[in-house]
Amino acid sequence: MKTHFIYKSILSRLILASLSGEITYDQLDKLNQLLASSREARDYYRNFIFCCSCFEKDEIPVYSNVHLRKSSG
Repeated sequence: MKTHFIYKSILSRLILASLSGEITYDQLDKLNQLLASSREARDYYRNFIFCCSCFEKDEIPVYSNVHLRKSSG
């Protein structure tokens, strides 16, 4: 049960970091590789990526001046 809260906390932090532009999709891809060894972590990460894609498609409104930042290159 404790692991659930740890991953939930990480997921929340990742969403905030992406919205504020602190991390890029390339960095998230690297994170995905690190999380690949844990099925539970992958599930949380998959939910995070789903949220990112919804924000990017404007399916979920973000009421602020922040946005997901794609890395260039």
